[in-house]
Parts: sequence; structure tokens; C-alpha cells
Amino acid sequence: MKLICIIGMGRAGIEFLQSLFDGHSQILQMPGIIRFDQKFICSLELSANSFIDFFIKKNEHFFDSRIQKLERHNQLGSKKNEYYKVDKKKFKSNFLNIYFKTN
Repeated sequence: MKLICIIGMGRAGIEFLQSLFDGHSQILQMPGIIRFDQKFICSLELSANSFIDFFIKKNEHFFDSRIQKLERHNQLGSKKNEYYKVDKKKFKSNFLNIYFKTN
């Protein structure tokens, strides 16, 4: 499995590109935007286990869309009252499984 990170800036069409990838059955992606700040860049040098703990803590909005107000993931569905939740333990387990299979 190949892991690829596509980086873009505001108004560059990255959200449109993400919506195109979202419909592909062989592509997994995070729901929304990941902000690359200095702490995130430094976290890339951590062990895989420490990195994923850091990532989960820093990006709570990926795991409960009710707190994702910037991209309106808290207003899903036809009545805008639906949301999604991702199990952090399963996410971590699957991430580490994929990470160690590719490295």
C-alpha cells in the first residue's frame, strides 16, 4: 500500500480534488483538512505509536464531526443534524497495522 500526502493551499482546488478522490473505492483519506504547523512537522520524527497519539489528540474533529464547525461536518444530512464518529482505538490499530506493513 502506498501512502501519499497531497498538500495544497487555500483556493487551490484541493477540496475539489479531495471530493474526486472520495468516490474512489481504493483510496482512504481523512475527512477534511490537516493543518501542518511546526508541532505537526516535528511530530513526524516521533515513533509511529507516539505520532498517532499526537495526531489523534491534535485532530479531535476527525473523530467526532460535531466539533468540526469550520468545514461544517457538524451539519451533515438533509436536515443538517447528522454527524459521524470514528473509534480512536480502531483508527490507531489500523494506522499502525498499515504503517508497519509498508515500512
